[in-house]
Order: sequence, then structure tokens, then C-alpha cells
Amino acid sequence: MKNKKRLLIIIIAAVLVIAIALILIFKPFSRKTVNVYPVSDLLMVDMFEDSGAMEGSVRSEGIQKVFVSDTQKVNEIYVQKGQHVEVGDALLSYDTTLTEIELERASLAVKKLELELNEAKAELGKISALVPSSEVLIEPDNSWIHYEPVTTPYLIKGTGTEADPMYFIVNSTSLLKPSFFEEYMPEGASSLYVVLLEREHDATNGAITESFGLIISSSEEEGFSFKPFSAEIPADIEKYDKPEEPYYEHRGSDYSAAEITAMRVETETKIRDLSRQIQISSLEYEKKTKEATDNVVRATRSGTVKETRDPEAAYKNGEAVVEISDGGGYFVDVQISELDLEKIHVDDTVSIMSYTDGTSVEGTISKISDVPSQNSSMGGGGNVNVSYYPATVSIPEDANLKEGDLVSVTRNASSDTTTFYIETMFVRQEKGETFVYAAGEDGKLEKRTVVTGKNMYGSYTQIKEGLNDTDLIAFPYGKNVRSGSQTTEASVSELYNY
Repeated sequence: MKNKKRLLIIIIAAVLVIAIALILIFKPFSRKTVNVYPVSDLLMVDMFEDSGAMEGSVRSEGIQKVFVSDTQKVNEIYVQKGQHVEVGDALLSYDTTLTEIELERASLAVKKLELELNEAKAELGKISALVPSSEVLIEPDNSWIHYEPVTTPYLIKGTGTEADPMYFIVNSTSLLKPSFFEEYMPEGASSLYVVLLEREHDATNGAITESFGLIISSSEEEGFSFKPFSAEIPADIEKYDKPEEPYYEHRGSDYSAAEITAMRVETETKIRDLSRQIQISSLEYEKKTKEATDNVVRATRSGTVKETRDPEAAYKNGEAVVEISDGGGYFVDVQISELDLEKIHVDDTVSIMSYTDGTSVEGTISKISDVPSQNSSMGGGGNVNVSYYPATVSIPEDANLKEGDLVSVTRNASSDTTTFYIETMFVRQEKGETFVYAAGEDGKLEKRTVVTGKNMYGSYTQIKEGLNDTDLIAFPYGKNVRSGSQTTEASVSELYNY
């Protein structure tokens, strides 16, 4: 009988080893997977990046061109081609059909635009004050919990009967020698009920992470056998000191960084467009006011009359009625973003378009200052967070431009399609390393080093190397976010809960 008991204990020990091994093998599969999201759904393109768009007003040196509007009828031209004129000489006179009502309409148009501009600026102030919605990881203070590991295998309680199984704390290093269980085998019993528990920190007050019920049976006819059973865990055993889990706390506004950036860009674009419209409308109002008060056009510089034309034909063709030249041309003063200094140079050709009548001509960058402007300018490209350098565009005198016209200046530069921006919260920095967590080819999470560039609006970071728009990345915080974790592709709607 004693030999049989020892054989039974050996079998129990073997079964316990197998059970523990199974627990440890299958435990990794119970870990939660980490959601990863398509970079293509998270990236953003800088609306001003590489656009090359600049704005400025036309000025002239050494030339004067006199154009007529649709409300002017030329009475007489006082000069001839080849004639020399001095400043103040009369060039032509005209009748005007302008009325006080038309002047009032032009004035109201400017005031209406100025009101819309002030409202847009106020709205931009509100948007700029918004803090992006974020989920901040809070690590609770669980210092009140003290775990005292026990030596395993450790019997918590029980006699080994069906009504009162033996509950053991075990782990991978538990030494299950036959002699250990010899004292627990009930004399004359045919079955032994054992429940193996794996607890955090191997402590009686640690949470139960795995449990496995096992029945060991013995009979004279069939020998020894074992099978699993579904074991109930009493409340006093299941009880443990539960630490407070890390949790995310909502902070900021109800808008994501992407939404705030989109609203800001939209409003800045509106402000830029309104500012341009006000400039154009103000110039038009000034011209109409001058037309209504003085019907004689005089020379503003000394020079030679280069050309005179039929007023009606000149108006239809968009040409000047009288042209005076003393050698010179047109110029547009613009501002170049510091981000574009390496992409645009003196002698580069640029395209100029008048917002007044759509006239398009070519010009040349003739000068770029080495000293940035003291004031940022939307005319430099829209990003108010960078410095701008004054530059001059030269345009031949035969261009059909009007002094004072507001124009756009576009350089011939291709967009950089190798970089993109993602929300800054997906990029982490530790010990000088910048990285993201991305899904590898095997579907497991990997820590991937990236090369970053500019920061846009404080919310987006430029990714130059290390990540493609076809990759999947995880929100890089949380207890399950680590290299080797299994990943599950999820939609951006799950990330932002909409």
C-alpha cells in the first residue's frame, strides 16, 4: 500500500508539472492585443508646404502707364509718341460716369469686408486658445500594497476532498517532489482534489492569474488516473489587494489636434483671402474717388512718351492708353519663408498673376535679403511661426501690369512627397531617441526609430525617415504597448471614439 501511495505521489507530481507548464505556455496568448491604426488615416499635409505662393503689390520705377476703366471716356490725349514730358504735365482728360451711389457702394463693400475680417480674426483667437483633446495616462500610487512572496508550492487550505479541495500556490520553479504530497494523501481515499493557483508576486494577497483543477483517482482494478475539473475558488482565497490600474484622464477641449489644425488652417485661409479682397476693394475705391474728383491725368515722372493708343482698343486689349518710360520696369516686394530659402534663389524665374484682372506674366527674383523681416507676413506663405526674408521680383516694363495691383508670385518648385506629418502624440522621445511603435511584418509591435523634421502648429510632427504612409502605428502609451505584443488593426474612429 505504501508503494502504491508513493507511485500515486509521483504521478501527482508529474501531472502538476505538466499543468504548470500548460499554464505558462498558454499565458502569453491571454495578453490583450494592441490596436494599431493606418498612418494614411492619421497623416496630414501642410497646406502651405512647398506651395511657393507669395503675394505683393506692384510698384514701378522709371515707367508710367495710364489705363482707363469702364467708367471713363477719354476726351483728349495731350501728348504724342516720342514727346518728352516733365512731372506734372497733363497726359489726357476724360469724362466720368461715376455717381455718388457707386462711390457709396464701393465704400460699403470695403467696410463689409473689414467687418468679416475682424470676425475671422476673433474666431482665430478662440481656435488658437483651444487645447487639443488628449487622454493622459495616470499612474496611481499603489505604495500601500505590500506583497510577501511565499515558498512554492504553498498550500493555502483544503483536505483534498471534492467538498474541500487542496489549494496550492505554484509557479514555474515549484519543486513538486513526491515526498511533499505524501503527507496530504488521505488514508484510504480513492481520489484527491487539487487546485493549482498562480498568483501575482507568488503572494497570498496577489491576484490570481491562472487556476487549474485536477482530480487524481486510484483503484485496485484500474490503477491511477487523473482528469481536470472546474474548481470553484472560495471568496476568502480569491480575495486580494487590488492595485488601482493606470487609467487615461481626458484633458483639453472636445476637439482633436487634427480638428483644431483644420479649423485653424481654414480660418487663416479665410483671413488671407479677406485681406486680399480688402486691398483690391480699397484700391478700386481710391481709383473711383480720384476719377470723381479729377478728370485730368498728369505725368508722375519725367521721361519719353513710349506709346499712345486708341482708348477703346486699349481698354479691350487690357493695354495702357499712354506709356512713359525713362528706363526701368515693374517690381514686386515679397517675403520668402525661412523654410524655402534653400529652394528659391536669385535669378530664379517666377510666375506673377494680378488679382485685379487676371493678367499673367513672368518675372525674376532679383534680390533676397540676408536679414529677416521684423514682422511676419501672411504674404510669405501663411505660416506665422517662421521668419520671413524680404525679396524683390523684377518684371519687364512691357508687362501689362498696373502700379498698385495686388499680385500672387509663384515659384517653380516641386512638392516634397517623401515626407508627411502625423500627430505629435504618436511620436515618443526617450534618452535622445525619437521613435514610434509600429506593426512589423509579423504583425507584432516593434519600436521603430524615426527621423523627424518641422513641427506644424504644435500638433503635428514631420516624419522624414523610418515610417511610411502604408504602415500601422499604435498610440505609444499603455501597459500592453511594448515590443513583441500582438497587434490588431483598428479604425481611427475607435481611437477618437466617434
